[in-house]
Amino acid sequence: MSSDDAMALERCRHSLKRIAWRIQYRVRSQKNRELLQAAESLWATGSFDQAVIEKLHVEQLIHQIREPKGRYVVCRVILDGMTEREVAQELNVCQQAVNKWKKKGRCKC
Repeated sequence: MSSDDAMALERCRHSLKRIAWRIQYRVRSQKNRELLQAAESLWATGSFDQAVIEKLHVEQLIHQIREPKGRYVVCRVILDGMTEREVAQELNVCQQAVNKWKKKGRCKC
């Protein structure tokens, strides 16, 4: 490869790096604007306060579950949206065991 080819290749690499940086910057800026708008809309409508209250209420109910394993299963299945099969694989137990822990975890409030 000649020195002219090497210089042309280096200019292309430099140009591609600049283009990639600009694209990343634009994506980051757009994402930040969207997050800010979403946060402002939640704050303005008052639903942010409601969401915090609901979260605290759910946490309080979960802490009423006596068994730590039952608490964990309820959190993973109900709050995190995992399936019983996924939780069973995570805990290395059968799906029926997860189902039993989920039923035992229901608080008697």
